[in-house]
Amino acid sequence: MARFGELRAGLQPARLVLRSPSLRGRAPRTRHVILLPGFGTTDRALVPLRSYLRSLGHQAHGWDIGRHGKDVESSVERFLPIVERRVDAAGEPVVLVGWSLGGIVARELSRDRPDLVSAVITMGSPLAGPRHTGATRAYTPAELDQIEALIVERRSTPLTVPLTAIYSRRDGVVDWKSCVDDLTPGAENIEVGSTHIGYSLDPDVWQIVRDRIATAPG
Repeated sequence: MARFGELRAGLQPARLVLRSPSLRGRAPRTRHVILLPGFGTTDRALVPLRSYLRSLGHQAHGWDIGRHGKDVESSVERFLPIVERRVDAAGEPVVLVGWSLGGIVARELSRDRPDLVSAVITMGSPLAGPRHTGATRAYTPAELDQIEALIVERRSTPLTVPLTAIYSRRDGVVDWKSCVDDLTPGAENIEVGSTHIGYSLDPDVWQIVRDRIATAPG
């Protein structure tokens, strides 16, 4: 039944229109932000949120890799030089905003290279692995076991950058409990009422992303 609830995503544009006055304005300072799409999607999936951040005065970019596959290790490896170039150009660490699997890539890159990242914001990201998502069938049982073993191994290296995990009990694709980070000290978990596919159009999500970017370390 939760997946049928994803149909509510069609209501998000109307909510955005109603909330637009409170979302307008300019950021107190320009930040450099990279948005990472979810599994099976491209940068086009986050165009609305990226455009909004640009309207605030931020330098907001896509991850520029193309369609997001299921191999997180490969994605981190391919994404790293892009982040390095953005940081070199900006002269400061960047904020990473990741939707679903994109949030996992953002977390893992920041785990390896915290010097490149000032903050991570995840939206409906399955921290416990794909077994807790609607994409389980895209993986073999052996792949699922391997991913979960890797997650346990990677947790031995703690995340040290400011982290915000946005989740929703109305998420019809990812089990909301797997989106909550109760292991990273200082992690901020924030509940919204969005569907999974509606994160990039949810005004509550936009406000949270806006505010966390504003308070990210320089």
